[in-house]
Amino acid sequence: MNPSNPYAIDSFKKAEKARNLKAAMSYLWLLSFWTMLTNNGDAFIAMHARQGVTITLLTLPLIVPQLGPLLFPFLGTAAILIYAVGFYTAYKGMQTKIPGIWELSQKIFRSKYVE
Repeated sequence: MNPSNPYAIDSFKKAEKARNLKAAMSYLWLLSFWTMLTNNGDAFIAMHARQGVTITLLTLPLIVPQLGPLLFPFLGTAAILIYAVGFYTAYKGMQTKIPGIWELSQKIFRSKYVE
């Protein structure tokens, strides 16, 4: 990238914002699956998508009619907070490994994330 070319800098910033937005969409419940399938090999997006899918899988009992109302005050509130933190950090371009969720996502997807 040529620092004297303002168009190159603008296009780089736009691409970075688009990448961060796609990673942040990993924390919008079912969009996490779409993001995981379309990450195009980007490790940053894949990391957030794995965490988003893991949180989504953990929240699936909330849609069961008998379990949902009982679990929502605890599981629902925790999930909303974790989704919010994940969304914010991804949108800001940070690689945040959410404790517990990160380790579980590595076990679910049987992959080792390489930084």
